[in-house]
Parts: sequence; C-alpha cells; structure tokens
Amino acid sequence: MIRKMIARLIESSGWLLFVLFSLVFWIFGFAKDEFLTTNQLFDEYIEAQRQEKYESDYNDLASEFEDDIEDYDEKGEDYYWSDLLFDLGINLIYHVLLFTIISACIYVGLSSVPDLEGILYKPIFKVVVIAEFVFFIPMLIKFIWFSAIDLDYDYLTVRNYYPLSLLSLFDVNNVSDWLIYPLRKLNIFEIIYGYILVIGIGTSLKISLEKVAKPVVLSYSILALLFITIRVYLSTVF
Repeated sequence: MIRKMIARLIESSGWLLFVLFSLVFWIFGFAKDEFLTTNQLFDEYIEAQRQEKYESDYNDLASEFEDDIEDYDEKGEDYYWSDLLFDLGINLIYHVLLFTIISACIYVGLSSVPDLEGILYKPIFKVVVIAEFVFFIPMLIKFIWFSAIDLDYDYLTVRNYYPLSLLSLFDVNNVSDWLIYPLRKLNIFEIIYGYILVIGIGTSLKISLEKVAKPVVLSYSILALLFITIRVYLSTVF
C-alpha cells in the first residue's frame, strides 16, 4: 500500500509537491503561532526570563520603557499580513536549500556505489520532498495534544514537545539545553522518513531496494549527524 502510494506521488510534478509542502508547512506554522504559541504566551515567557535575569531591577526597567514597548507592539500589528507573506517566502527559500542539500548528499552516496553511476538527481529531489510530508504527522499530533488534551502549558513545553521521540521519555526541565535537539531528532518519524526515502528512490530509479538501502540510509545519517553537531555547537556558543 505504501509503495503504491509513493509510486503515484512520484508520477506527480516535483515542484507542485514542493509548493504544496511549503504551503502546508506555512499553514501549520500559522496555526501554531495563532492558537498554541500565541503572542501572550511568548510574552509571558520573555517576561519571566527578564525577571529572572534582572531580578529586582526589572520593574524599574519595564516602567521606564513601557511606552516604547507599546509603540513597538502597535507598529507590529500594522505589518501582520506582510510578515506572514515574508514568512512564506523564507519557508520556500529554506526548504529549497534544505531539500537540495539532502538530495545532493544522497546523490553522492548513490553515485559512489558501483553500477549506480549516471543516476539522475531530479528523481531523488522529488522523493526527498515526498518523504518530508511524514513530518506533518508530529505537527498534527502536537496541535491536537495541546488543543484538546493538555490545556495547561507554557511556551517552553510547546516548543520542546515532540511525540514519539527520546525527548518525550524525559522531563524536559531535567535535560540540558544542548541535549534537547538531539533527543528530539531521534524519533520514530525519522525512521519512517528513511524508509520512504529507500522505497521512493528505489522505485523512482528502478533499482532494487537492497542496493539502494545502505547508501541512502548512510548518506542521510551522516548528514543528520552533521546537522545535529552544528545545532548543538551553536546552542552552546550562543
């Protein structure tokens, strides 16, 4: 069933699938900001951080810059829709770069295998886009969880929540900041993602899954490890 579904999607336009992915991603982000991580929830988090940092001096600083903060909030509301369009554009650029890097890494991995020289890059890019749709599942679970089940949450709880990941097995408050992203990244959906990549690329390039599986999984695993290393390094530096 999964193979048939992937085979049908492969027959679709790659750029149409990419635009659809970007729109759905943007819609999920919009819904999250509007209904979960609202401005009020974010402001409460920022205020708590400021109070913790400045302690007794916070109230004096807040009263001193109160008018400036209100003016800034009012100006922000005037650019609401333009900001949404800007976010959509940024998402398009970001995902073009991300999918290009992932596809290129897999392409190099496959090309290094004997008898696979001369494979096409375009089908790999399309399969990468198709596989990325699986990550909408945890987004949907997250939205349902905090909309209907866990209604008493704060900003950090929503931001760090990732279902069926190693992070979900721990109390986030007891986890070091640099470990949060790696534990989130290790989840069941990454396994499904790799499975779809193998089936999709094998089907698209008409190559046996046995020959495709090792270079695809190895290439993506190395790239994912690189992303995790960079993310962890940046989180410790900044």
